[in-house]
Amino acid sequence: SGVDWEGVIMSELISYIILQGQLNTVTSMYLGDDWQIEILPFISSSMIRNKMINLLAKYYGKEINNKIHTCNEADCFLCLLFGLSGHNKRLIIRDSNLSDKNKNFQKSKNFPWEFKLEGNHLIKRIPPKVLFDVEFVYRIFVHNKDEGIRDCKNFKYILEGLELIEEDYLGSGGSRGSGKICFSNMTLHKFRYLNTIDISVASGWTIEKKSEGSGEKLARTVCL
Repeated sequence: SGVDWEGVIMSELISYIILQGQLNTVTSMYLGDDWQIEILPFISSSMIRNKMINLLAKYYGKEINNKIHTCNEADCFLCLLFGLSGHNKRLIIRDSNLSDKNKNFQKSKNFPWEFKLEGNHLIKRIPPKVLFDVEFVYRIFVHNKDEGIRDCKNFKYILEGLELIEEDYLGSGGSRGSGKICFSNMTLHKFRYLNTIDISVASGWTIEKKSEGSGEKLARTVCL
């Protein structure tokens, strides 16, 4: 790759992977009571981040008494991804705004909130078939002169986290049918030294080369 790895320090940031796509609401989504009708909804990065940590910790048996995960393992993928236990944060999640690809309404006009009466409480929800743009920025660090291999292998846990959210729910009211979502049109963009480094993807995912300059497409054998 032309990099002098002997001169690279242990925690040096060497590369970025940008994962972009859409989040599609399959059922209605309830974000809480704080939204004013005239304000366009967005999905906060903290909502996605906290859900990913929670589900990955449960799935891999890393959750203790429903508390936020912390540990002393040097290679714990959860700590590395999300910057827990004093590690450099690898994964940056952007807020997800409404996509220009929505066909059933215009972003500049009033958003078509869905209203539902639950008991004596009127709640408003994002309706099904609304698209939000998502972006995940994954930072690659050197570990013991490994050329970023450890972080490239851990990339698959991001995709597993997205799958777990699809199988679970996002927002509130999931046990009552709200919050089912699907990620689609996912593409990868690599920056700097990753041309010679293979990225590990989750089972059922493949990386397909797109046209020059447009990144690489992530495809799945099954999309929920």
